[in-house]
Amino acid sequence: MKIRSLAIATALSLGALAAHANLLTNGGFEDIGSASFQGWGGYTYGAGYTLPMPGWDVTGTVDITITPSTWGPADSGTHALDLNGFETGSIAQSFATTIGQKYDVSFAYSRNVAGAPDPATAFATAGGSMLNISAANDGSFGSVGAMLWKNAGFSFTASALSSTLSFTSTVGGSGGVFLDSVSVTAVPEPETYALMLAGLSAVAFVARRRGAR
Repeated sequence: MKIRSLAIATALSLGALAAHANLLTNGGFEDIGSASFQGWGGYTYGAGYTLPMPGWDVTGTVDITITPSTWGPADSGTHALDLNGFETGSIAQSFATTIGQKYDVSFAYSRNVAGAPDPATAFATAGGSMLNISAANDGSFGSVGAMLWKNAGFSFTASALSSTLSFTSTVGGSGGVFLDSVSVTAVPEPETYALMLAGLSAVAFVARRRGAR
């Protein structure tokens, strides 16, 4: 009975932890697919470029940049994404959701410090919710070669078995809002947190008893 109880508690704990798993593919833009490095210093995806961006659908053009460049460092890893490539762009990704389940969207954002409009603006949408993004040229996003990042996010409740997260630039030109570290996670119910804590406590209790023996 103790072994069975421990297994159940462990399963509940793992289930709660899984609720925090990122539902997106390539949310950090580290996977560039088979793209080739271009002369301007990064990778361009979208109209006129046949290579897809892993995990994302692209409209217009967007750029992926690298940390050791004018547009760095990234918030995490090596790469970050400019929503303006050679023109205004947008990215979108669909993922499985459960109807009635609440989800959190989080991401880091900055601006193209080498020439974005002031402010650089965009918006994010998912599950009927929308968030406006604005990055002013006020020094808070760093300078050329020394970009700084801020965190933002919003929540939505799924109304279908599939939801789509999209980011769309609302400024023209070849520089705009930068994105990195994009994630979507399910929000556990309070009961799930309680079960997780109970499960972890049970695991710790058994471990202590075994250690004492």
